[in-house]
This record gives sequence, C-alpha cells and structure tokens, in this order.
Amino acid sequence: MLSKNIRLYREKIIIEVIENGTKVKRTMQQKDLAKKLNVAPSTISMWERNERSPDPDMLIKLSKVLNVSVDKLLGNNYKEEPKEKEEKHQIAFFNGAENLSDADRLAVQNIIDSLNNKNK
Repeated sequence: MLSKNIRLYREKIIIEVIENGTKVKRTMQQKDLAKKLNVAPSTISMWERNERSPDPDMLIKLSKVLNVSVDKLLGNNYKEEPKEKEEKHQIAFFNGAENLSDADRLAVQNIIDSLNNKNK
C-alpha cells in the first residue's frame, strides 16, 4: 500500500519548472521528489516498486513534502471521531468568516453540507 500511495500522492503534485527556457507545469517526477528529500532517484523508484521502504524519519519528511499524513501514506484510512470531525469543520468554516452575517454563514454552511453529501 505504501509504495502505491507514494506514487499516487507524488503524481498529484503539480510543480513549475523551466524546460528549454520556458516555464511549464507538470506532475512531480521521481527525480523532483528525490531532490527535495536529498536521496537518489533510484531510492524513490525502489520505494514505489515496493523493493524498499523509507525509514520512519524519512516517512515523516515524505509526508510533509507530499502534503499528506503518514497515516494516509501507510493506507490507514480510519474514520474520524464525530467530535474531531465537527471541530475541524468548525475551524475551517469560521477561519476567515468572522465578517459574514449570520445569513451568509448559513448559506456557506449549506453549500459545504451539499458538497460533503455529494462527495460521499
């Protein structure tokens, strides 16, 4: 699972690079990830082919570079406790919403609920 997830999350990252004097956007390649982690590109390749696994310290660095939790990298897709989920939802909702009227907050909340239900 780890090997597939490393590749999956690496390929989700879009980076800007200069190729032939032109700025282009593309998915992160093994060599890009290797450079960020200060390892050889072959190391990334071995991780993605499940021939080797990153050590715990490298797993933490990898999760930060890929912007994903170590749990998700390892394939631990546990369900959050309802209270934790509600607190995260409230923090995300109210962060930056202090100037909205109550009616606007309710409208935004309805949109969020609708999107959450659509993605279930």
